[in-house]
Amino acid sequence: MNSATPLIKAFRINAIISGAMLGSLFLYAVIVEVFRYRQITPPFSMPSLLENLRLVFVFLSFAVYFMINFFRKRILVKQLEDTPEVLIRKLSMAHLISLALAELPAVFGLLLFLLSGISRDYYLLMVLSIALFYIYFPRYSFWEAWSKVNEAQSG
Repeated sequence: MNSATPLIKAFRINAIISGAMLGSLFLYAVIVEVFRYRQITPPFSMPSLLENLRLVFVFLSFAVYFMINFFRKRILVKQLEDTPEVLIRKLSMAHLISLALAELPAVFGLLLFLLSGISRDYYLLMVLSIALFYIYFPRYSFWEAWSKVNEAQSG
């Protein structure tokens, strides 16, 4: 018999998806290393454009932290008519959106690498993505506390 509550089931699903998303960062690193090993060069070289693009991507990568907090606050707002199932869906959506946004710096880094051939671009932004994953990776203690607070406000 499976006695897992809906909260535990949703958490497990989110943890699996989150782990797969985190794994994709390392898949990108494999792509970077394969390109480096095979000495595949970028299709064109425009240093001034790449430097500007690098600055934009780095700025956007640091802005992701604020975007995540903005979206989490909007999604996790409790409405009076919210049922426990709706609250669990909101929590799941907030975590998945947070981690999707947390992956953006690594994607920016991969794009920079593909355009410039400089692996440092990927690895620096990957570290930022990993830090964001660490901050926003689902933790059951948070889910449980958030659920209890919102159930107490309902009752």
